[in-house]
Amino acid sequence: MLTARLHAVAFFIAAQAMFAAPSSMAAEPEDASESVVLRPYSSALKEARLRDRNVLLVFNSPFCYFCRALEHLFFTNPVGIRLINGSYVPVAFVLKNDESDPTPVTREARSVGKRLGVYHVPQVVVLSPGGAEIGRFGWSSREEVLLNLRRHSAVVH
Repeated sequence: MLTARLHAVAFFIAAQAMFAAPSSMAAEPEDASESVVLRPYSSALKEARLRDRNVLLVFNSPFCYFCRALEHLFFTNPVGIRLINGSYVPVAFVLKNDESDPTPVTREARSVGKRLGVYHVPQVVVLSPGGAEIGRFGWSSREEVLLNLRRHSAVVH
């Protein structure tokens, strides 16, 4: 019984190490020739209209394991980087994972999150260039997140 528990704990630790992502949005991408440049929300909709692209709003917390996995896929993985850079104007907001989360939250993040009904992280909201919500998803699996990025990359007017 103890051996089974030790194996389970060892598996959990190994899985965390394997899927752990840097907690910083400014992490060095695996392919340093490409990176995602996050925009301020105040200018993202204007840029989206000018470039005819959807806005990708990423709500996360540095104390959230699945948020870190999403960040890794979006901001350090070459596939995620190419999808975002090719189709979106990306914006990131930090929200609290729960009441025990010590993460400081900006007034803008709180306001935008409340307006869009974002009550948990990670949460990704896709807006059209005109500002209408056209999609929303969280973390489920790497494949599902990439599928959602592809699905919502087409501009909707």
